[in-house]
Amino acid sequence: MKPITTSVTLAGDCTDGYKAIDQKARYYAFAFVELAYKQGWIYDGYKTSSFNHQKAMEDFVLNGLRGKDKIASHIEASYWYNECENYGYFNDYKTIAKKDFKDIRHWHMPTAYENGEVVTSEANARAEALMNACTATIMINKTSTNGEADVLKVCKDFLRFLSTEQELKNFTACTGAAKALYDYSIDDSVLQNLDPYQQSIMSMRANTTQNPIVNQYGNNNVARYQSDYVTYSASCSGYKVDTTGFATDASAYPSILEAYYTTDGKANYLNAYKCFQYTGFDAENWMTKVYNNAFAN
Repeated sequence: MKPITTSVTLAGDCTDGYKAIDQKARYYAFAFVELAYKQGWIYDGYKTSSFNHQKAMEDFVLNGLRGKDKIASHIEASYWYNECENYGYFNDYKTIAKKDFKDIRHWHMPTAYENGEVVTSEANARAEALMNACTATIMINKTSTNGEADVLKVCKDFLRFLSTEQELKNFTACTGAAKALYDYSIDDSVLQNLDPYQQSIMSMRANTTQNPIVNQYGNNNVARYQSDYVTYSASCSGYKVDTTGFATDASAYPSILEAYYTTDGKANYLNAYKCFQYTGFDAENWMTKVYNNAFAN
């Protein structure tokens, strides 16, 4: 079901910031997960208590090896690749499959709409918004500086050094990832040494004309007063669906997917639209749970 949308202009004082959370991209994410669940596209292993994000990575990378089932794709934020390397699953694959590397690429699902119709032309169907879904905070330990101004200055100068274009390029060369919130180019000499998946992500990042980059507040108390609530990230697998205050049979589900399969076939089935509602804010909850704590003077 395509949502009915309206355009709004937010006030500059953040009193109506809850409206920014109700973006259609978040609904589409919920709707896709519901569609995938209903169509049987999601691996049944997710229903077991021991199946977590780490197990999902391992099963996807090994893909039929070690007696595992074959998994066609892995839906995650791009940082999963680095996590998977840290867990050692790519090395496991190389050892078992006797291959030099695992050839994985970003898989685009063309779901763009224009005038109510699905866009099918190659130029438009490949456009997508890239979201910086997280933020990072750097702190200087007050005890380490002992209140000395020159020590504090050195610390700040070091942080500035890490933010220079060359150091950002060095970061990408070492990790295969781009630093969020920084606009810098990545040399071809660096790209050619990255894995195919990393190259595909960097290629999308470089084409900002077609693929706009959206920076959201991410995982901090200003944007998400508590982990139960989401901003407008299209990534929804780890968010909690809490029907308290919305439904008479109030329950909490640790993820969107679990909300679907737990309530499937029941009168209180939580479809994409309901999950969209239950993970957002109304004006009153926004003021009491977010604005008064984070924005109000």
